[in-house]
Amino acid sequence: MSSEGFTIEGESNSFLRVTFEEVYGFPRSTSPWGGYEVRARLEIASHKFSVGAEFWLSTGEVFQLYQQLQQCQQALSGSATYASYEHTLSFTAAYNEFTGHVVVTGKFEEQKGRENTVQFEFYTDQSFIQATLTQLREVVDKYGHMEGIH
Repeated sequence: MSSEGFTIEGESNSFLRVTFEEVYGFPRSTSPWGGYEVRARLEIASHKFSVGAEFWLSTGEVFQLYQQLQQCQQALSGSATYASYEHTLSFTAAYNEFTGHVVVTGKFEEQKGRENTVQFEFYTDQSFIQATLTQLREVVDKYGHMEGIH
């Protein structure tokens, strides 16, 4: 199993973790969704609830999340939004410019269109987000932008 991916750590042992299991096409052929297609493992823990599942994403989506989160971190305000191309995972990290806290809210649907949706919310802060940005930067450095690496 790969150690590539990213984690958003939160308060009270809450987190959202994406671990890459296999990256397809790298470095020769890119995905229609930007970058390279990835089969990944998702883990979400929010208070006493948790979920673990396989899902698909693209490294281009990770690049877009990195850009948004970096802008929010620099301004200590705003929101970064992520949605996987299959729309199975979506979340928003919203900064409170007055307190430095970040609330992460989202949902995961293992199979789109089925009644198996998990909604989650947890709190984090800019120090945890800085660690996430470091991990996202490693992914971007390796896999590039929406067009992959050149």
